[in-house]
Amino acid sequence: MKAPPPCQKWLIVYAITVLLCFNIPCFAAQENPYVHLDYKEYVVSAEKNAFMRNNITIVNIYNRRLSLVLHLDVPKGINLISQNDVVVELNPGENQVVPITLGVDKTTLADMKEVKLDIRLKNPAAVFSYNFWVKILPVQQLIIVPVQRDFVVSKDDREVNMGLRIKNTGNITNNFYIAYSSRFFQLDKKIKLSLPPLKDTIVYFKYTVPLILLHDISTERIISRIGNDTNYQSYSFSISKVTNHKMMHQNAFATFPVMLEAGYISSGMQHSYYWGFNAAYQFDNNNSLNVNYHSRQYGIAGIQRDVFSVYYKHNKWDMMVGQLSDFRNFYTNGLGAQVTYHKNDYEGVSVMAITNWQSIPGAQRGQLLTGEIRYKVKKVLLSTLAAVNQDQVAKVNSYLFLNTANLINTERIHFRVTGGIGIDHFTNVLEKAANDQPGYSAGYNFAYIRRKWSFTSDVLMNSSSYPGIYKGWRSQSHVLSYNLRRNLTISGYYNSNFTRQTYFIDSVYYDNRFLYNNTNFGGRLAYSYKSFGIAVGGGYSTATGLISANLPLYKSGTLDLNYRLKNVGSISINSILNYNDNFGLYHEKVLYYANRASFQTRWGGLNLMLNKMPYLPNFENQDSLYLMGYRDVVSFSPYVYHSFLHQKLQARLQFNYYKATQLKNLNLTESFLLSLSYSNPSHGLDILLYGNYFLNTESITSNYGTLTVRKMLNVPIITQRKYYDLSMIIFEDKNGNGKKDEGDPVVQDARVDIDAMSFLSNNKGIAVYRNVEKGTYTLDFHNLANSANGLIPSRGFRQTVTVAGNTQYEIPFNKGKVIKGYVYITFDSLSSSTFTKDRLRITAIDSAGEKFTTLTDEDGNYILTVPENTYVVSMNPEAFDDNFKPVQMSYSADLVHNPTANIIFHVKQKARKVNKIKSNINNEK
Repeated sequence: MKAPPPCQKWLIVYAITVLLCFNIPCFAAQENPYVHLDYKEYVVSAEKNAFMRNNITIVNIYNRRLSLVLHLDVPKGINLISQNDVVVELNPGENQVVPITLGVDKTTLADMKEVKLDIRLKNPAAVFSYNFWVKILPVQQLIIVPVQRDFVVSKDDREVNMGLRIKNTGNITNNFYIAYSSRFFQLDKKIKLSLPPLKDTIVYFKYTVPLILLHDISTERIISRIGNDTNYQSYSFSISKVTNHKMMHQNAFATFPVMLEAGYISSGMQHSYYWGFNAAYQFDNNNSLNVNYHSRQYGIAGIQRDVFSVYYKHNKWDMMVGQLSDFRNFYTNGLGAQVTYHKNDYEGVSVMAITNWQSIPGAQRGQLLTGEIRYKVKKVLLSTLAAVNQDQVAKVNSYLFLNTANLINTERIHFRVTGGIGIDHFTNVLEKAANDQPGYSAGYNFAYIRRKWSFTSDVLMNSSSYPGIYKGWRSQSHVLSYNLRRNLTISGYYNSNFTRQTYFIDSVYYDNRFLYNNTNFGGRLAYSYKSFGIAVGGGYSTATGLISANLPLYKSGTLDLNYRLKNVGSISINSILNYNDNFGLYHEKVLYYANRASFQTRWGGLNLMLNKMPYLPNFENQDSLYLMGYRDVVSFSPYVYHSFLHQKLQARLQFNYYKATQLKNLNLTESFLLSLSYSNPSHGLDILLYGNYFLNTESITSNYGTLTVRKMLNVPIITQRKYYDLSMIIFEDKNGNGKKDEGDPVVQDARVDIDAMSFLSNNKGIAVYRNVEKGTYTLDFHNLANSANGLIPSRGFRQTVTVAGNTQYEIPFNKGKVIKGYVYITFDSLSSSTFTKDRLRITAIDSAGEKFTTLTDEDGNYILTVPENTYVVSMNPEAFDDNFKPVQMSYSADLVHNPTANIIFHVKQKARKVNKIKSNINNEK
């Protein structure tokens, strides 16, 4: 037989290695003169308590009948479900399958365990030994039980001690963290822990509520996450403030909110003051009124008009008069009126008229009358708009009619078309003949989305005689994308933009000196994974400007990169690089790039900008152009950010550096920016301070600063009282008549819960719930604990009271019955496991199903004060596992015939003893 080539030998070795490394079950065939055995050399337990099976096939290869015993010897921690010894009788050539079933003890750690097999022949007498392996894979599992979920704080006791009883029921050491977080408390704390297998612990995290936040607490939560970043369990702790009085509503009367605002503006040597208000009143769910006023600003070239508006909503009608603006087709602002009727969410009609009276600077030209109707024809949503605008400066009257139809709007396809006509009618006789020509607008928006690919196409074409601020606008954008993989997308694009509109001009070069019209086409590849994303693109780009004529046709490349740093911040880079190696009259190389980068954290960050833009003469013939130089821009802005007073005060300090060089001209700007904002919603107060101070005196921009103060007032309407007070008087009923008599002492510090609100009676036994709505309220005394010194409410731990006006409710208390005892633990002398007996929950349930709970102290003691009844007193089963269990989980307590019940709980650790399951069953009690 020829030996296999060397490459085949290596393949065989590699295959065997893979089988061993990944524990793929393989079969053994042990040889001897009498029997042949087949079985798996490896069996794997993927989960704790999972059964494993290995079938032993025994074949008689001897020439006579054989009698044998299959004996198994299992290691510690592995339980044999089948018999240890199996008798097998086989004739020559016969075979028998012996099924072997194994179980894993719950205390067995992750490991490789050897199971030994013996074949004991009787005639002839011989013994042959074999083995196979059991691999117990790692299992990570935590059982978590919060010690206490609800906490009550006060001015004298602001500390909460959040405890989590954690047990590692897995079979390996578990390295995990506990993260505590709360936006209200500005808490972000992480504790790293390591817990060996089969161990338990109690982790306490003490937090003291800041005194400044105590006033604003109603009921807040701290969230705890236990585990790792991808697999964790969440629990919440509730923190509420207990006082003898709380309010459901801030005012007993119906109110309407009024926002008052005052401000100061400084620009160079000019100063301005203003004030304003906004008032709103809700008549009912369908009717409301809103009034807004803002005074003029003196001394600054800004708003030089008083701004006043009134908005009224009545059912499906909206009406507004005062200062209005409409920039959809014309640039108009001034006093006007608007009426809108909403048939439903999609259909309705609206009419608006705006004059140029009291308009803001720059918008004095237009007077507008427009109407719009939205309606449906079958499943198609249509919109028709008509507008008439009078421009008194340009002496032109404009008429416009525009229609939009949403033809298809499904999950995969969206298709909308737009079409309109219009004309500018010049009243100037000299311009009338040349310019009175009709214009048109046409366009569409189309999107088709599939699981792997998508296509979007947007086109808008306005003719040069189409009226309005978008006169001559021509733009189109087309993108085809395909998902190569889950996180990898390739796309091709084409977009162009040509505009003659002269309002709201911006530039692709991040420089507002020119208006550019662009054409770009090319491809893009984007990849994202978790917190990382990158996209690279390439193609061609060209632009034309109103001043610098034609720019080259560039070869273009783009880069966009985003990366979120875990628990730190994010990094963003955006870069455009354009290049032409044969431009203009002298066949020159022209370079243009625009680069931006930012690094942001919750403490601050840095913004960077680096641009290079060609400077060309104003020739219309591109072949006659030549490169005069470049405009280079460098800018960076580091800043720091911090919040104070638990996020009520936020501050940002930023340094701005901007340097632009063009030919021999230099523009340098250095400034500091400061922003302070204070917000206190509970007091309805907002203060904003902003300032920009320039370091270089030659800067053309003046130092600038603003101060704004806003205060929200809820003005009561004293003729309309809506809410009332519920006063509770808690006392010890000495004579049992249920009424507070002169000799009955009051009960101080008794806790009563109403919904999510908690109250403690004061030194006069009084607790007040102010400004509550009319209705029936449930008073819950189950969290009374022992604060009432052994007294309990004689009418029950859950009582109801009806509030129809100002209500005084007397709550009699009397002596209760007592359940007390302690918990003690017996440990196995061979084990190092620990179990603490503090903060164990004890629950007493009476014959009607009412529950009363308390926690053990650090010595395991507990006490409960309850009404007269029979009870079942038990421990929380979630606090235990198979390693530690109470000998008896619950006991009965008769507090009808006895004043006190003493109940002792015995918790015992399971002995470290390995038994067969069969034996365990036989030994059960």
